[in-house]
Amino acid sequence: WMLMVRTAKTELARECWFVVNGVPIRYSIREHALLTGLNCREYPKNYKTLGSLKFVEKLFKRTEDIKIKDVEEKLEEFKSEKSTARLKLTILLFLAKVMKADSKGDSKIEELLLRIVDNVRACETFPWGRFSFEQCMEGVRRVMKNMKGVVKPKAQTAFYGFITPLEVSSRVNYMSG
Repeated sequence: WMLMVRTAKTELARECWFVVNGVPIRYSIREHALLTGLNCREYPKNYKTLGSLKFVEKLFKRTEDIKIKDVEEKLEEFKSEKSTARLKLTILLFLAKVMKADSKGDSKIEELLLRIVDNVRACETFPWGRFSFEQCMEGVRRVMKNMKGVVKPKAQTAFYGFITPLEVSSRVNYMSG
């Protein structure tokens, strides 16, 4: 909420502006890359088809409507063993809860994440910085749209997306301003 109070309204989709102590501060993919250290390069041309749904199909007996809570439950079954399946489930849970950072455990996991975990190498080289930045910007736009561009003093809102770097950036700028 404190972050949103300082948001300056713009039509820019690829960056946010905050006004802290009268100083405008930009948060773009460049700042996101610096704060996270994540790969923010362009997506590979074939990124939507990376991996496959074979792993998900084998474990869940379906490829649609896989939710975070489903992954958590399945991971419990693999709790005591070291296996490739456990590794892939752990990666999937991390991607869904941290990189995508959707609302709750009942959120459906998007197909890109379900596909890419079948290829651990693709997971290692994928530009997760770009992905998490886009999720963050989408979250900012959604909140501002729901609040009609004005954050009210006692507004309660849920903010989804990987926002930790954004919070760090605003806090650092607030402290230095």
